[in-house]
Amino acid sequence: MSIKVFTSKTLDECIELASTELMIPKDQLVYTIIEEKKGIFIRKTSISVEISEIEKENINGSIKVENSKIIVTNPEAGGKSAAIIPSKGISIFIDGEEIVRRTEIFEDSEIQVVFEESTAERRMDISISPDQMEAYVSINYIPQNIYSLDDVKENREIELKLSLIEQKYPTPYTINEIYDALSENGIVFGLIKENIEQIPTLKEVNNLLIAKGKEVIDGIDDKINIKFEIDSRNKKLIENVDGRIDYKSIGRIESVEPGFVLATREEGQDGQDGVDVKGNKKKHKMAKKHQMKAGDGCVLKDENIVVASIKGKPSFKGNIFYVYDVHVIENDVDIKTGNIDFIGDVIVHGNVKEGMELKVGHDLIINKNVESAKINSVGDIEIIGNVINSNINAGGDDVLKINKIHDLEILNSQLTTLIDTVKHIKEFNLLGKGIHDGEIVKVLIENKFKQIAVIGENFIKSSSHSNNKWEQELCIYIIRKLVGFAPLNIKNVSELESIIETAGNLKQYLSGALAMPAEIKLSYCQDSTIKCSGSIFITGKGEYISSITSNENVIFENPGSLARGGVIKAKNEIKCKKVGSEGRVSTKLIVEAGGHIWADVAYQNTCFMIGGREYILETDSKDIHAYLNNEGELVVDKFVL
Repeated sequence: MSIKVFTSKTLDECIELASTELMIPKDQLVYTIIEEKKGIFIRKTSISVEISEIEKENINGSIKVENSKIIVTNPEAGGKSAAIIPSKGISIFIDGEEIVRRTEIFEDSEIQVVFEESTAERRMDISISPDQMEAYVSINYIPQNIYSLDDVKENREIELKLSLIEQKYPTPYTINEIYDALSENGIVFGLIKENIEQIPTLKEVNNLLIAKGKEVIDGIDDKINIKFEIDSRNKKLIENVDGRIDYKSIGRIESVEPGFVLATREEGQDGQDGVDVKGNKKKHKMAKKHQMKAGDGCVLKDENIVVASIKGKPSFKGNIFYVYDVHVIENDVDIKTGNIDFIGDVIVHGNVKEGMELKVGHDLIINKNVESAKINSVGDIEIIGNVINSNINAGGDDVLKINKIHDLEILNSQLTTLIDTVKHIKEFNLLGKGIHDGEIVKVLIENKFKQIAVIGENFIKSSSHSNNKWEQELCIYIIRKLVGFAPLNIKNVSELESIIETAGNLKQYLSGALAMPAEIKLSYCQDSTIKCSGSIFITGKGEYISSITSNENVIFENPGSLARGGVIKAKNEIKCKKVGSEGRVSTKLIVEAGGHIWADVAYQNTCFMIGGREYILETDSKDIHAYLNNEGELVVDKFVL
């Protein structure tokens, strides 16, 4: 046994020197640290290694790498074999088997070294934005890596190491290849030539914009600028010096003089269609054109300016502007004033007394109460006080037209079902043989389709003096085919199809003849009938045992308002705060199919009806929403109160 000393700057370097010189694996060295200095300027470490006689004579096998060749030397008698250790990224096969751990090796061993294979590769990714208005390309070139074995000094065991000696990149994409790829992806419009042509010169391309569509330019609508105050709902009440509300201030309206500019029109701009990168046309939003029209009391200065021609109160319906004379009644409407029939606007600063009638050609404002009176207005109605035992009608002839339209819809639906029923009866001889169509129709109208006769008789009464050809024709059909013994004149049930066609034509005519809907705004009503071609807004305590009918919506605005008893009907929506009472007063809320009913609180016995389907509340509830689901079933969402 002998000892040899190795000196270097660090312990690791000393061990490396000893392992290399003595050809002993590092983990098999037996050494002792004999000196270790760590100063600012001097670093020195020395170790002593015990060397056996066998190792001293170097009888162990060895292995080394020179010029990428692996050279193995077998051990002498009594020596240890050389060994090779697997390396990351290198597959080593000894005698045909891949090694996975330290393996002894000899001169006659068949050694095969395989590096991780790689081939040159290029990748192109073309992406299109969700709206298909932009296209991007990303290109990645992956080289083929060429490796060689590093030289390793002779030792009893070694771990092979690689060096990258060369990278071979694939051929860059040509401009033609890029255009072909774009075509394959359907990208044909808005190609950005300067970006595409620089791609072959770039080593890497990351989300480069290569195509951009033509953006849609939506049209800009004409704009109507109204030059007078139009929202009386937000008008503040004026207080007197003693703090009391001056209710006359509610009726104060903006008055205009002849020549006053009521409205101007700013012309919009036409839009342009767009095109996406795939060449698909994208339609632009058409600009809305508004043509102003001059109604009573107005003239067009030019197509873009409308001015007042008389002194009065300005207003508009749709795109038609008016100036109306205003009739102001400072006190009550009673026996002293007589009934009121005025073509323009009317403002009543007092009450409307029992038995009085008002017919107004435009808007009506009543600052106090209405009791046992009849009121008809073509325009909006606003009643600041209470309505007791009265008939209120806003919308003029439109209310009658709306009622007729509703009846015509029911008539056509009933007649269509009646025709199908007659055909079914005849097909299966349900009433026996020999009975003709007219007899079947008469029996069905008298028993199952009674509503046809009722609607027919009401229509004849309301349309007897009409000059409309559709109404006249429909009246004749009803008299000759539907009421009394008239059905017996029907030879074939298909004759009823002429009535359905005429009723449909009349409904279309009446719908087109409707003016802009009028609104009613009132505080409270009791034992009254309220009808309106537009929406009804109840701003105060609510309603009690009244009939309220709106062709749009009925809205209770006051958080404390109450709907107790009576029937509330709307085409679209009813929004209530509290409905019914703890005494179980029956209150019926009705909307058409597709409509909605909301109530903050509703008591037992409240009836919700939508599209003819009915639901009666069995328990006091809150946060109620009634509607028809997609299957046409009536749904009432609620929480128990």
